Amino acid sequence: VEMYDTSAGSTYNSTDYAIDGSDSTHWEVQWDIGATEPEKLWYQIDMGQAVEIQAVRYLPRWDGSTGGQNGFVEGYRVEVSVDGENWTTAAEGTWERTQGWKLAQFDEAVEARYVKLIGTKTYADVDSNFGDEAEVNSNMAIAEIRVKAATDKPIIKKAALNKAIESVNK
Repeated sequence: VEMYDTSAGSTYNSTDYAIDGSDSTHWEVQWDIGATEPEKLWYQIDMGQAVEIQAVRYLPRWDGSTGGQNGFVEGYRVEVSVDGENWTTAAEGTWERTQGWKLAQFDEAVEARYVKLIGTKTYADVDSNFGDEAEVNSNMAIAEIRVKAATDKPIIKKAALNKAIESVNK
């Protein structure tokens, strides 16, 4: 299954950064301290066709030099849709604010073309320019995101597919 077309509630940089295979890049919502609208804290994947899926994996943005977690998604909801208009909640919960991959496992496999990760509780690191305390629900960032197929067959990542095409064309 070829993945991805991506979109978001708002964007500061390319939504493709969350699926480029690099944890040193990230997608981030366009934000302003204390002014981001919570309904814009989401990231959506269009897999091009309906696929049976069972989980979403999320890698938070992590600033190794400072240990910062700007845009960390602590509370989440994963919604799925076959048509992009009618949505069903497939998973919801919280993740520990730690480094490394997080998993939103569905209770049962679902068929979906569209998958949306919604940040219901997010954190923005705030440095000395803005004050000492973190802002809640003002930012959302994703270093990498993956959708796990319900079968043992992997869903092909766009970055890997592009690299394979480039190597054939050389």
